[in-house]
Amino acid sequence: MAENLEEVLETNQQNQTNLRFNTLLSLGRFISFFGWLIVIAACIAILYGFGELKGAGSFALFGGIIGLINGLILVAVGQLISCFVSIEHNTFETNNILQSLKLIQSSR
Repeated sequence: MAENLEEVLETNQQNQTNLRFNTLLSLGRFISFFGWLIVIAACIAILYGFGELKGAGSFALFGGIIGLINGLILVAVGQLISCFVSIEHNTFETNNILQSLKLIQSSR
């Protein structure tokens, strides 16, 4: 019974966190997804640039490298947002546990 109660409480806390930070999590996912699209496009540009090193090829190579760096930064920012929300969730959960322990200790 205690295991089922713990599972219900954990699921409830995760749902509350997702509801509290739903917009922020969605923004992080969108930024990360957009960053991966840029990384893919940059890799295609780099491959094209290596194929034709004269004229437009060198421009594509340079733009691909810059795009790759920017895309990876966007992916990292999106994942950092998700990381911060996870840290907040862990802090929230730890605070609830400490408050419960405090109440149990004060009732003795």
